[in-house]
Amino acid sequence: MNTRNLGLSALLIGAIVGVSGCMMDWGTWSDSGSSDPSYGSYDGYYSTPSNLEIRSGYLSGTMGDVTFANDAWRIEGSNFGGYTQIELEASAATGAAMTILNIQGGLDNPVFVPGAALSFDSSSYSSTVEVTVVGCSGPSSGSWVYDHSSEQVDVRVDVGPAPNMRHFSYVATFDDGTGRQQTTGSFDYVAN
Repeated sequence: MNTRNLGLSALLIGAIVGVSGCMMDWGTWSDSGSSDPSYGSYDGYYSTPSNLEIRSGYLSGTMGDVTFANDAWRIEGSNFGGYTQIELEASAATGAAMTILNIQGGLDNPVFVPGAALSFDSSSYSSTVEVTVVGCSGPSSGSWVYDHSSEQVDVRVDVGPAPNMRHFSYVATFDDGTGRQQTTGSFDYVAN
């Protein structure tokens, strides 16, 4: 590879790595809170959507300059190949906030039983299950100024509000170099 191609390759890799977690669209499955798993829209990014039913999302905390405590107005999730991604977005008096919860090992992993209390640190890796959160906030939805990955995520799973449902809550700790901030998120889901 010549020097010019090497330089172009480095520039392309830098551009890809520089794309923020909040700005990337990984594709989602959304059931809009419906109790009917056949209701929803799938955008085709992945080959097989699941019947993941997520309800009653809530976000609170501070990310960057935005402080919030509100029901999530947008709840979306994807479950595929042992990986789950849940997005919760809530409004705030001074803007909007969103978390992207990533579960390597899937939400249906046997560790997520009622009563489970787990902690995941970004500096260590588990071969069975790993949980991370990307936190986003800004003056409005989609205008994200704050975009950071969690350093730690503490998870609690409880019995949900109806049979066959679970309540999943998490506390994500972020450190953007100016200090530590925490965000709490929660949602109810139908356990398979």
